[in-house]
Amino acid sequence: MYRLLVILLLASGWAAAHPGRTNSEGCHAGSQPYHCHNGGGQSQSTGSPYAYDRREYGRWADQDGDCLSTRHEMLESMNTGQVAYSTNGCRVIGGRWLDPYSGQLYYRANQVDIDHVVPVAWAHSRGGYAWSSGQKRAFYNDPANLLVVSSRLNRSKGAQDPGEWLPPNLAFRCEYVLRFTRVALKYQLLNSNERGRLARVQQRVCN
Repeated sequence: MYRLLVILLLASGWAAAHPGRTNSEGCHAGSQPYHCHNGGGQSQSTGSPYAYDRREYGRWADQDGDCLSTRHEMLESMNTGQVAYSTNGCRVIGGRWLDPYSGQLYYRANQVDIDHVVPVAWAHSRGGYAWSSGQKRAFYNDPANLLVVSSRLNRSKGAQDPGEWLPPNLAFRCEYVLRFTRVALKYQLLNSNERGRLARVQQRVCN
């Protein structure tokens, strides 16, 4: 009876300490900090040097000193209409953006997010944890990895890769997988197994 009670108490304590489902790699993709079990994603539990803390990657930077951060630079560059700025000219508040994930148009900046095609948490668990502060900030603000997309779809994607999540817009899926792969290769984030997995997704959506 005593042994059974101990087992039940341990099991309940484990469940309380690890709420929520894990993704296909055994990681709590929505948790803070991002962490994995059974070695998934090369990340460890909270308190280890591998634990994910988005703050380590900094914020949207004003890289050219024009008072527009990377977010607003992306809103400006991907706009296909008349841009509306805040009074001080340092924020884009309106325009015309075609969200490639949904194929829908948006006209207010507060309706869209700047998505990291290769999610920051995903990159962190595959080697980004070892980058310098400067490398982390550069990755976070790299335009090659950024798209203006629906806030709703950006949040539904989370830290998933193309093997777990694809844009609802079928016409953009091939380009999305190719772009994800290019960025992941640029930052040396893929092992041979993941290259093969992405290649299989590419074969499925690009043919």
